[in-house]
Amino acid sequence: VGDVPVRLFVDGNKLKVYPLQAVQGTHTLVVHRGIVSTTGVAFDHEWKFSVSFESISPQVELLTSGNILPKSTGLVLPFRAVSLRSVEVRVIKLFESNLPAFLQSNGLGSDDTDALHRAGRLVAKKTLNLAENRQLDLSKWNTFSIDLTQMMEPDPGAVYRVIFSFATPSPPAPTPRPTPASAPPTMPPTLPASRRYGTGPDT
Repeated sequence: VGDVPVRLFVDGNKLKVYPLQAVQGTHTLVVHRGIVSTTGVAFDHEWKFSVSFESISPQVELLTSGNILPKSTGLVLPFRAVSLRSVEVRVIKLFESNLPAFLQSNGLGSDDTDALHRAGRLVAKKTLNLAENRQLDLSKWNTFSIDLTQMMEPDPGAVYRVIFSFATPSPPAPTPRPTPASAPPTMPPTLPASRRYGTGPDT
């Protein structure tokens, strides 16, 4: 497969090829003539296949509710992400005086952007660099955490909503899909820049 090192594995009448490193884009797999089958029959010509390595779409997921209640004891928030080099973290403070009216028509996990803006305001915003640890394979799911005390000092009477979002996709994770060499190459899906993931509304 070009200059990509591979490992070969024979499974009955199948020859399986595994790349030994992360691969992106489209590559050509060449099966040379002269290869002999288990029945002693050799290929009389060369075969070529176009192989595209597609990406896992960029995603970020909170591992908790994303709400910080007045009596919360821990402010370390775990989350996981894939195919992202950075994520944006925003903290919205729901003021104590506005909570009764807000909770009359909304839950703490409400996605009503207008309601959140009426009841609270943005008090902290930060971009997290997920690529600081060079040993991580960002094309796979990894778990991270953020200490919110570095972003804000919580008010005991307020509720805080933590929202994660992203805008720029990261390098894709390889998923091989062989196609005939004459067919157009299969390209990774493109995630619109406006697509967001998180626990709440995003603007």
